[in-house]
Amino acid sequence: MGHMIQCFIGYLNTIQGIVKPLYLQTPVIVALPQNLHCLFLCDDIYDSIHKYQNTNNSLGFSPFDVFDIAIKEYLETIQPNGDFIYIETEYFGGVGVQFSGIFRNGQLLSTHKENDDADTSVPYPDNVLMQPINIALRELGVIRDVSLDEFDTMGLGNYRRIPDV
Repeated sequence: MGHMIQCFIGYLNTIQGIVKPLYLQTPVIVALPQNLHCLFLCDDIYDSIHKYQNTNNSLGFSPFDVFDIAIKEYLETIQPNGDFIYIETEYFGGVGVQFSGIFRNGQLLSTHKENDDADTSVPYPDNVLMQPINIALRELGVIRDVSLDEFDTMGLGNYRRIPDV
């Protein structure tokens, strides 16, 4: 089974600030535990950001696959108030990659790519806590359940793909 999502996660007012300048009818914002919300980077939002930036540029922005220069410049321009993260996953059959970025007021503070931060001496399950999305969620203030990592505490495994708009 696969898992491929791209989304922003933060508190509701910040997430609404990301999408507000786009004047979309019904953006897909999903409530998550711990008062956080998720804005999936669906085609409608992706295209609207490029239209807002007046560009068809879809050049990737390292280390991300979908997140590109136009999206980075959009966030820097609108400066949504608050901290938020951006995540990407692409897995199939347990093999794949994940990325995360930590933002404050639209400015990218840091990025993490799977295995960039890996300490191979850390045994399972502690090594799971060092995965890029878990790192970003912790930075956002997520407190994990005792038996789960931050990713599963937020229920992100329930979203195998971006919901249809």
